Amino acid sequence: MTCVTPSGTPKAFKYSCAATLCGAVLFLSACGGGSSGNASSVPTPAPTFSVSGSIAGLGDSSGLTLVNGSETLTVAANATSFSFANMVAQNGTYNVRIGNQPSDATCMIGNASGTVQQANVQSITVSCRPYLYTVSTLAGYGGPEFPGGYLDATGALARFHEPRDVALDGAGNLYVADVYNYTIRKIAPSGAVTSLAGGGVAGNVDATGANARFMNLLSVAADSAGNVYVVDGDAIRKVSPLGTVTTLLAVNSPQGIAVDSAGALYITSNNSVLKVTSNGVVAKLAGNDSAGFADGTSGAALFNHPLGVTVDSSGNVYVADSINQAIRKISPQGQVTTLASGSLVMPQGLTVDGVGNVYVTGDPPQLDQALRPFGGGSVRKLSRNGVVTLVAGGNPNGHTDGAGPNAQFYWPIGIAVDGAGNLYIADSLNSAIRKIVP
Repeated sequence: MTCVTPSGTPKAFKYSCAATLCGAVLFLSACGGGSSGNASSVPTPAPTFSVSGSIAGLGDSSGLTLVNGSETLTVAANATSFSFANMVAQNGTYNVRIGNQPSDATCMIGNASGTVQQANVQSITVSCRPYLYTVSTLAGYGGPEFPGGYLDATGALARFHEPRDVALDGAGNLYVADVYNYTIRKIAPSGAVTSLAGGGVAGNVDATGANARFMNLLSVAADSAGNVYVVDGDAIRKVSPLGTVTTLLAVNSPQGIAVDSAGALYITSNNSVLKVTSNGVVAKLAGNDSAGFADGTSGAALFNHPLGVTVDSSGNVYVADSINQAIRKISPQGQVTTLASGSLVMPQGLTVDGVGNVYVTGDPPQLDQALRPFGGGSVRKLSRNGVVTLVAGGNPNGHTDGAGPNAQFYWPIGIAVDGAGNLYIADSLNSAIRKIVP
């Protein structure tokens, strides 16, 4: 729009023309003019809300997953809350469920489903409790006053005399170092007890079956093929699946023994841990024969009367360092670290499961001022996160089956674990083999 005013035009006309121009511009602007395109409207997004809740009792258990619709949420150990990443629209529904239970607990969900209104969902509860372990007697029978015996039979009809250690082979057979029967016993998965080697008489004879003789059975290990390795006094001996006994080597004051998947043996001896390769080469893995308590590599590490020993599938070795009241770990390169200290009383035997949890026997009976034994012993778990919890026992001595903390032992020493997490215990002064089921 052009407004031309000739020379001499009155001011009033100029002002009128300017007002007209301004009004036209305003009119075009108000009507969307002055632009080459039409303006588009942006819709208001629909509101969305989060789905979350609280967790109680999970502890150091891992592996818990929660599912809502197409989303799966993995919950970390020791978590106390959770929140899904995917939002839910108003009037949408949610239905939270457990995908996988955690490794060492059972969890339940409350307020799991509903319709989203006009606020975030925060009322879902996940409540977890640790597995309650159940103790039973697998074979043998005893009590604080029972002297033990020697009888091959099934289950409670079998008799042992202060079994000290147990070991599992790849077929699920359990081998028992039956100390005062001077015999290696075998328990089949059916519960039938037989004598593999030894005949109830002390001695030192390499032979087969009942003709073999043992003197001081301290520890036992088994490989996947059913070969059994025994600490017998100062000797390391091997028992074939057919019961043939041979002496492999002599060791100074051996205590515990373990075997890895390659056939190498690990032996606690004289404040050190020895490794014997499948070719018979003996080397000191850690320790230097001096008593003490120090982490370090190989000879720089110190132990004080190490007893039980076990090895995991990666070649890490675990040691019950009894006087130091500690559980020590030795890497394949000989680096020693302390996993737990001060939370275990006189650890005796130990075993490790497939995910790195270590199970330990301890709290051995002691004598009061009247020389009467008190305390029955316990089985404890050292989780892969370093937390120590009670599995079973911790009561006065006795022979009571039942839920973990209600069960009674009388000096549990040897311990083994199978692929399902079941534990097997040499309950020495009860002359029985106990089984613990999670």
